[in-house]
Amino acid sequence: MGESLKNVSPAGIAAATTLSVNAIQYAIQVQQGALTNSQFALNCIRDTIMISTGVGGAALGQVIIPVPLLGALIGNVVGSTLGGIVYQGSYQVVMEACVESGWTVFGLIEQDYSLPADLLERAGYQVLPIQRLELCTFNPQRFQIREMPIARLDIIPLRRGVIACNVVGYL
Repeated sequence: MGESLKNVSPAGIAAATTLSVNAIQYAIQVQQGALTNSQFALNCIRDTIMISTGVGGAALGQVIIPVPLLGALIGNVVGSTLGGIVYQGSYQVVMEACVESGWTVFGLIEQDYSLPADLLERAGYQVLPIQRLELCTFNPQRFQIREMPIARLDIIPLRRGVIACNVVGYL
């Protein structure tokens, strides 16, 4: 790219290189099955926020503390730390919004509407592991209606929350 790269900040090149190497590492982990696609996207977003706030903090730190490299080092540490705090706080707010509203953040958060087996068992249902489903025919002439006495009715309120990494479901 010749002359055009002479004016680019070395900090910008370092940040872009770090983001690229991390993205390649996360892509390899996705290919191996260690990460899901949504975890890959969230890791890239986290890295982008932390690195950009670190670079900004380094520039600001160098202006505030004019000692070569010392101001940039202190600013980078402070900026990255603040970036991590901001990311984590905003992540918590977004997850709470997903729990309450069912929002999926453009597919990054999975919504699981199936009820857990322990909740079904507490409600009185038998939970059996089904290996193979066989269909049977229904004969309406043999069907008899019986009354079932209900001794007690328990109401268990369901609560939604985070059940796995970026998965919202019933607790």
